[in-house]
Amino acid sequence: MKTSSILVLGMTALALATAGACGGQSTSRGQLVLGLKDGPPTSSDGRTISKLEIDVTKIELKTEGASQADAGESDDKDVVVFDAGTGAAHTVDLLTVTTFSEIVANLAVPAGTYEGAELAVSGARVVFADAPTVSVPLTLDGDGHSKAEFRFHFKPNAVVVSATSTTLAVVDFIPVVVKDAAGQYRLGHDGDNDKSGEADEHEHELEIKGNIATIDLAANKLTLSGANISAVDFTNAAIEMNDATATKSALAVGQRIEAEGKLDKATGVLVATKLHVE
Repeated sequence: MKTSSILVLGMTALALATAGACGGQSTSRGQLVLGLKDGPPTSSDGRTISKLEIDVTKIELKTEGASQADAGESDDKDVVVFDAGTGAAHTVDLLTVTTFSEIVANLAVPAGTYEGAELAVSGARVVFADAPTVSVPLTLDGDGHSKAEFRFHFKPNAVVVSATSTTLAVVDFIPVVVKDAAGQYRLGHDGDNDKSGEADEHEHELEIKGNIATIDLAANKLTLSGANISAVDFTNAAIEMNDATATKSALAVGQRIEAEGKLDKATGVLVATKLHVE
């Protein structure tokens, strides 16, 4: 079954390396917004997967073409947009983001053209529906500079970051879980059928999670502590709390919420269609 995991590029409160430029790359900078989306994959032995977690430690944007990337060479113009460093990896359960993309990063990067990305993963595990209490570690089978790195090409068009606007891009991670001859499960991805590249903010749904830091009920806006988005506009959002419909008066500072909606690239605000109070 073909499934996809989409990483959307954008500012993060997670550990970030400073995005730099070398080798004569443009000194002007543009805003880039990175998330994650998936569907329910099935392993090669027919078992249904109910959870598939990956631990992301680093994401780099690639400025060079596929020929150099496939040769395994490192390019000093590559831009790091997320780096966990010695801190905790960013863990994502791919099956919890099936209809939208979780924002992973949002930051200013050198303006220019990016032809791909490389995602470093420190670990992955899967839970099968027929054994819901057992977490099975996955052997990484990447195709980047090492088996722990997964490379994605932006196609059919490269991602172009402008100094005058915000760019929304996706990394389409199509996970492939294979049981090998030794009985080990391996995690790879379908690099031939992914649709990585620039995305249309009017069509692409995003999700952000965090605790409410400030709230303005009159303006229908709130901010989230530690979140990688400037603000959330909940003017037309459906609000859910305790599995029931709620009004905006139920919102309060300190509550943890999940907000789904679309990015307003002009303002950097997430225009929410749904708020779920955990």
